[in-house]
Amino acid sequence: MEMFVMRSLAGAAILALTMAAGPALADEAKVAIDVPPQNLATALEALATQSHAQLLYSSNLVRGVSGSEVKGTVTATEALKKLLQGTGLEAKATGEGSFTIVKAVVAPVTRMDTVTVTATRTENRAFDVPASVTTVSRDQIDDAQARSIATVMQQIPGVTMAGTPRQGGQLPTIRGYQGPDIVLRVDDARRSLDASVGILSPLYVDPNFVKQVDVVRGPSSATYGGGGLGGVMAFQTIEAEDILTPGQSMGGKVKGGYRTGDSSYSGNLGAAARSEGASILASATGTKYSNIETGVDEMPYEWNWQNGWRKNGLMKFGFDADDNNNIRISYMHVSDEGYGPTNPASNVRAQTGYQNQNRSQDDLVASWKFKDSEGSLLDGKVTTYFTKLKLDNDKRTTGASDNTRDVSTGGINAQNSSRFSTFSLGHRLTYGADTYRDTLSNTNAGVANTVEPYGHLVALGGFIQDEIQVARDWTAIATLRHDGYEAEGGGYPVTSNSRLSPKLALKWQAMKELGFFGSYSEAFRAPVLTELYQDIQGTGYFSNFRPNSTLRPQTNATWELGLTLAFDGLLKANDAFRLKISGFDESSSDFITSKTVGTYARTAPYAGTGSIFQYVNVPNAHRWGGEAELNYRIDDWDLGLGYSRLRVKNQDTGENLFAPPDKVTGSLGYYIDDYWSVRYGGRYVFAQEYDGTIARRRSGYAVHDIGTSYDRDWYRIDFGITNLFDKGYATYHQSLDTSYVYEEGRSFNFTLTARF
Repeated sequence: MEMFVMRSLAGAAILALTMAAGPALADEAKVAIDVPPQNLATALEALATQSHAQLLYSSNLVRGVSGSEVKGTVTATEALKKLLQGTGLEAKATGEGSFTIVKAVVAPVTRMDTVTVTATRTENRAFDVPASVTTVSRDQIDDAQARSIATVMQQIPGVTMAGTPRQGGQLPTIRGYQGPDIVLRVDDARRSLDASVGILSPLYVDPNFVKQVDVVRGPSSATYGGGGLGGVMAFQTIEAEDILTPGQSMGGKVKGGYRTGDSSYSGNLGAAARSEGASILASATGTKYSNIETGVDEMPYEWNWQNGWRKNGLMKFGFDADDNNNIRISYMHVSDEGYGPTNPASNVRAQTGYQNQNRSQDDLVASWKFKDSEGSLLDGKVTTYFTKLKLDNDKRTTGASDNTRDVSTGGINAQNSSRFSTFSLGHRLTYGADTYRDTLSNTNAGVANTVEPYGHLVALGGFIQDEIQVARDWTAIATLRHDGYEAEGGGYPVTSNSRLSPKLALKWQAMKELGFFGSYSEAFRAPVLTELYQDIQGTGYFSNFRPNSTLRPQTNATWELGLTLAFDGLLKANDAFRLKISGFDESSSDFITSKTVGTYARTAPYAGTGSIFQYVNVPNAHRWGGEAELNYRIDDWDLGLGYSRLRVKNQDTGENLFAPPDKVTGSLGYYIDDYWSVRYGGRYVFAQEYDGTIARRRSGYAVHDIGTSYDRDWYRIDFGITNLFDKGYATYHQSLDTSYVYEEGRSFNFTLTARF
């Protein structure tokens, strides 16, 4: 079968066989080799001629790849090893003087062994950090054929992208915290979450541009400042080396796909080049989408109405002056032009009209990474950024109105790490400061919007953190941060707050396989502009909103305990088992939430009784729960399991507050051979029957996804079916309590990727 395939590909000019003339040398005789650095195909020809070796390889495997210099009197094996260094290829001997060039075999690792810099702002293995941390890799995003970043985030314990299947309404949530209660970062640029208070997503990121996602669950204010009550969600975008193959100086890829779930066509084109420390990357994606099939047969819920074009672009420049100084400048743009409901998180029975919509997001980020030759005193980074989310809507139906919304954030952050020892203790001391400014401006029907008026918030903070190796088996991480905020808007008095946020984490590696960790941390966040100043007090609107400029900052204090289990060679010599379990207990003071504070009589066209909403402080809330993640890799099998649970209660009234339902996730992958792989992913979500607001409760559901990939040297084919059994379901934490916004039903998904 393999010979037939090889002959077929050769006839199509995809496989090239290069064989040097002359007999093979026995006993690996040394010969004089002089092959300069050049295109790998040319270098292999020269090496074969000089060494009298027979080399067999695919032309697609070496296309665009550069070989290293080989000079000296060496054996053919030694020469090939040197020539292929850094290319991701290796030479396998197939006889005396004959070799086949193939992809290098990489030892299997688990997903939990990836490196994260988010949890501590320094490089650590996610599994070793004394915190609940999950990373999502580029491979996982490709395997999921992600239509939006929510596709892969929903598999993480304790994390949801609630709100709607429409990208414009997807709201990131960690441990039940949403919007400004979490820190959202893209390439170290902080995204303002003021826009997500209620109904609008702050996160427009093309999955094709994402290299890795780090999610830290639990209070993170000591590390990242205000807003880190629930944790951090950090995205890294791709670099030139993520498009280029090892040793390749110039190349790219083209990708096309189709989904039946929203009748969407998408195409991505990316190209990159690098030379002598400089690199450039450009990538662009276009997606034409339509109405979302929900898996519910009953009209009008059968469809979530929408249609439009989404265009994404990323440009990134890099310059490595030397091994110790790296500069990156990137610009990312999203433009989403379409037609849909005024509230993207609504169905056809719970909306206030339809609009032509133009959503755009721009991110400009510049960073400088530096370190000294030893990395002992200087090992840091300075980043400056500006991000802007703009929404411009034109009415199309009664009930809608022309409106604009601009949310921009500009800031700078700097940090440095120093390594040293005191007595028998090893230290990695990290310290830094950052500042940013959020600006919010809105108009409705051409005049200033009183619901979310013009305003700004300025924040300034500094931190210090010491990672201490107490002994061979003990690690301590102590962090302290101070932040100050000032907000002003809508003609209301200036609101200012400041806070000191401490955190202490300990880890004890009791034995090679077993570790224990615990932490105590405090976090806070100031009320954002929308919560302070939203204001509609009429009689003709769907709902009324009242301002509350006296809102106090929300704080929490959290205890967390956990354990890790790691086995290599548990059942077989090459398997890997990882398990991480954590539980937390949290006291929250001045918990900020939207409450119904009264009713009023609506006038036409919304006759009836309406609710009056206001953001208020809940003096004392108790939150508790935990997560567990397991990954097991053996031979060609990869198994993953996850579980999360959370409960939240008003300590003064006994009322249950916002808390997502328990969730179990599962994944199973099997690599049939070097090219074929198959996989399964499932989410089992329990019923949410304990929310104090009955209308917010949701039924339980199970969703199953399957997929397969065929990945050759220069192309890849993916086919998958998401929501295999066409389950009709609505997620918890949607912006409209009484509106069941059903998620996407069964979708057949096809993607073709070609590399050049």
